[in-house]
Amino acid sequence: MNPITTLNIDGRSFLSFEKITLEQTINNHHSFTIIVDYDSIETVNSYTLDNSKEWLGKSIVINFAETDFIGVITHVKLEHNDGFDGKLLVSGFSKTILLENGPHMHSWLNTSLETIVNDTVSAAGLSAEINTVFTSPIIYQSQYQENHFQFIQRLAKQYNEWLYY
Repeated sequence: MNPITTLNIDGRSFLSFEKITLEQTINNHHSFTIIVDYDSIETVNSYTLDNSKEWLGKSIVINFAETDFIGVITHVKLEHNDGFDGKLLVSGFSKTILLENGPHMHSWLNTSLETIVNDTVSAAGLSAEINTVFTSPIIYQSQYQENHFQFIQRLAKQYNEWLYY
């Protein structure tokens, strides 16, 4: 019998975990938390994060039957329950978090919204499926001291577009 949900962290598959929480919202980053047994990842009785700290910034794929969630690990935390068996809490966000890479300045003339968003996503080294309803050329648009995600959020609101991952 194949497991319904599987994890892959930085190319390594994990079939054993205690709990997965995935929160998905429109117009924001999706977030996840995974609880795994400490002893399955770290050296028994060491109480360090020597192995799991290497996951920070790494890609994670959570497969739910036929659907994949791809994210980036941003936090690893050791947790104890009443002094007994330790658990690792691994959490992070959808790859959209990579769009939060500092303030940028850019401008466009007579360009479609789809092209502006595609340019912005590409500048962060990502790709996206972009299907805008607003198709008229935009006479002038600027990104001023916003990270890429904030800029795309503003464009979605300004042009009444959906923004989801």
